[in-house]
Amino acid sequence: MKQKAITLFLLPFFALLSSSGCSHWGKLIRVPVSEVSASQIIIVWQKDRSALKSFWGEAEVKLRSSRSAAHQPINQRLLAGILFRSPAQMRVEVYAGLGTNILTFIQRSSQLDLFLPKSKLLLSGDIGTDPLAHAIGIEGLLDMVFETFGSHQLNPQDLLSFQRKNDEYILCFQKNDCREKYRVDGRTLRIVQKEVFDTGDKLRRRAIFKNYVKIDGISLPRQVEFFSDGFQIKVEFIRQKINLKIGEEKFKLKVPAGTQRVSI
Repeated sequence: MKQKAITLFLLPFFALLSSSGCSHWGKLIRVPVSEVSASQIIIVWQKDRSALKSFWGEAEVKLRSSRSAAHQPINQRLLAGILFRSPAQMRVEVYAGLGTNILTFIQRSSQLDLFLPKSKLLLSGDIGTDPLAHAIGIEGLLDMVFETFGSHQLNPQDLLSFQRKNDEYILCFQKNDCREKYRVDGRTLRIVQKEVFDTGDKLRRRAIFKNYVKIDGISLPRQVEFFSDGFQIKVEFIRQKINLKIGEEKFKLKVPAGTQRVSI
């Protein structure tokens, strides 16, 4: 009889947990992280990358600069449209208020063209000369754009170290001119942070990936924050679509007459 009374007393308690209190209780019960190898993680990333044939997205961009007083501080809110088609074709258009186009850049393989409509200036070069960095002052911006839709170029042969730390995996890759360090969620195998260091082990930039969603089976971040050389760039996608049919004409840059063309 006593045991029955205890059972009846506990029933409302468990009912409460299964309703309004279940979310809090779920946080206390953590799903264990399964052991995986570095090669298994890389395979997951490569699978997503190979499945991503094209990408279309519209995003709100917040740009801040904490540079010295000698430079004009920056605090802007912009809109950006991104088109990507595998293997290496991309178009990005950036707008300020009232739909005013600030810049457009197009990448075709290693060729990179940047159009600044206000000054009627077209800068042309390749990824090595980086016309974007010349005009904007932010190095590695092209790589940042790729990272906003989860496109990471990783080679298993470049793997330098691999370890598990609490609920995350840490992977380091050594490339020709930099070292890349990835923090990976141990449950989802999604990248939560990426850091890029130069040959002197100085931090070039940090990227934080948040609010992942799955679109047609591919995990994409909704929000990415970049920190690089005094700049903070927050990208939050309003819309994302993948594997659309994108024609070749979308990657042809049309500029008005009187545009000055400069090769870099």
